[in-house]
Amino acid sequence: MKAVKKKILVEVKMNQKSALTIKGEGGKEIDLQIEKQYDPNGRQRNAVLCTILHNGSDYNYLKKGDTLLVHHNFFDKIEENPHFIAYNRDNKTAIFAIPSGRNIFCRVEANGCITPVCHNMIVERLKNPIKTTFIYIPETIKQEYNDRVKVISIAPEVTGITPGQTILIHQMADYEICYNWQKQEKAVVKVWDEEIIGILSE
Repeated sequence: MKAVKKKILVEVKMNQKSALTIKGEGGKEIDLQIEKQYDPNGRQRNAVLCTILHNGSDYNYLKKGDTLLVHHNFFDKIEENPHFIAYNRDNKTAIFAIPSGRNIFCRVEANGCITPVCHNMIVERLKNPIKTTFIYIPETIKQEYNDRVKVISIAPEVTGITPGQTILIHQMADYEICYNWQKQEKAVVKVWDEEIIGILSE
């Protein structure tokens, strides 16, 4: 099967968030089975990693076999999902044809490193300093800005922005993606380049 009309054909392990490994006493690894399907938060519950079977989009650098990190709604409720094509009950994988664009966030390299794609940027949220001379404010309770971030890396299409800059964005435009990689919970924050208002610092 081939994807057309700028779609990307992908395979998804639907239970990818159900296995988790944590460190126990003495550093011993403990394997857990998490029933994520009962989590009311779709961002935490839904699969977000997929493997490209065929790329019919204009993003030619995305290749067959690449692992993509995408929006959590792409693979939700397969019985009524317009992107759904087929499901394999034996290995709990499904095939979808997803639209290319900003909701394809990153490519996950074999070593686990994240590379932003499709006009996205990986960013770091910044603390909003609380100015007071009366009490000490611990770092853990300081609020984060909702309109500025530090750029970590950018997709090939992003222009006028370089890693290391602090940029002003539309309020709440940054988005945290939660995923499991090699049985470890991870998260990364991304911003779409259309959400940039200006550059605050070089």
